[in-house]
Amino acid sequence: IESFQEANAPMSIVMAMDASGSMRPSLEAVKAAATTFVEALRPTDPLALVQFSDRVVVAHELTTRRQLTLDGIASHQAQGGTALWDALYDSMAFLRQQAGRRAVVVLSDGRDENNPGTAPGSAHTLEDVLKQVRETGTTVYSIALGARVDREGMMKVAAASGGAAY
Repeated sequence: IESFQEANAPMSIVMAMDASGSMRPSLEAVKAAATTFVEALRPTDPLALVQFSDRVVVAHELTTRRQLTLDGIASHQAQGGTALWDALYDSMAFLRQQAGRRAVVVLSDGRDENNPGTAPGSAHTLEDVLKQVRETGTTVYSIALGARVDREGMMKVAAASGGAAY
């Protein structure tokens, strides 16, 4: 967390959690990691929670009330496809109007695909996401889990934003 928080600079953060069916084996570990992240944030940094599978859902808007996020994490379920690029694109669009530093932390198995795994899961493409990174100046930190991670795509987004991919 300290790697992307400057001492006194305000930062608006969106945590985007993959809710696709492929996340089922990692669901409890993802919930634990997300909870640890939320508890480690500075209390003054506004945080929004986005959950995505076949579509992107804003679980709650930016707030410093951490219990809203913790409740969202606790009720997080996995089903459907993975609209990963839509989640990143929409999260950055959401932050566009915020002053100060902006960051998206995405937890995903890292592959944009529909539920059967036969086609993309998003209307937006990786190129759309990279363009949004340049236009919004949002830093993206991706935490990818699982054997089918699109490492190259996640690393491209993180690198273009000045963030990191794990």
